[in-house]
Amino acid sequence: MNAKAEAEHDPTVRTFTNWLAEMKVQNNRTVQEILSETSIIRDSITANNMELTDFKRHSSSISQQMQSQLTDLREKLTSAFGEITALVKQKTQSDSEMMQDVNTLQQNLSQKTYELEALKKSYSQAHQHLQSSLIQMQNHLQVTQNEVSTAKSSCERVQRESTQRFSQLESSLKSMTEDYSRGTGEVHKQMRQQLGLSTSSASYKRFCERLCHGSRRSVSPRLCWVPPFREDYWVFVSLQRSQCHP
Repeated sequence: MNAKAEAEHDPTVRTFTNWLAEMKVQNNRTVQEILSETSIIRDSITANNMELTDFKRHSSSISQQMQSQLTDLREKLTSAFGEITALVKQKTQSDSEMMQDVNTLQQNLSQKTYELEALKKSYSQAHQHLQSSLIQMQNHLQVTQNEVSTAKSSCERVQRESTQRFSQLESSLKSMTEDYSRGTGEVHKQMRQQLGLSTSSASYKRFCERLCHGSRRSVSPRLCWVPPFREDYWVFVSLQRSQCHP
């Protein structure tokens, strides 16, 4: 029976044996591949270690540079903070001065506003006064225009009347001038006659004066009779009598 079982299981064993042999070969191949991959990984790790060393060295130099730059930045920041503090102080001082200036300007603005209001009030009062004065002047102007119109009409009427009167006076003056010319001619004629009589009757004049004084109460005041010397003696005696008895 054992031989019969071995005969039955022989192909299986062979198959298993073959499989094991294949697995061994495959395992060896896999081991070789793993070893080759491991060597590759080792080489890679070695190269990476070298690169890491280089990186560490480079990083240290970079860190030193960054440290120096940070130191410079810290110094610059310190100076910047100092400058900022000075600027803040200056700004605070400028703000305080500006606030003082603003307060001063506000006070000046309040004063100017008060003065402006006062000026507005005075201007309003002056405007009202000027407006009332203008109205009064317009009323006076209207009254004056009416008076001027009345005076103009009166002047025209007076001018017309004066023209008429001057025309009348001119005509009267012409007539008076003519009368005066005629009277002047007569007077000159009488004066020439009197001058002619005065040269020849000086003694007769003294006689007439004595006669006039003697007969003042009995003889007419305008005429005295005397002995005839010339025809003009009557006029002469009358004129002398007029001088004696004004």
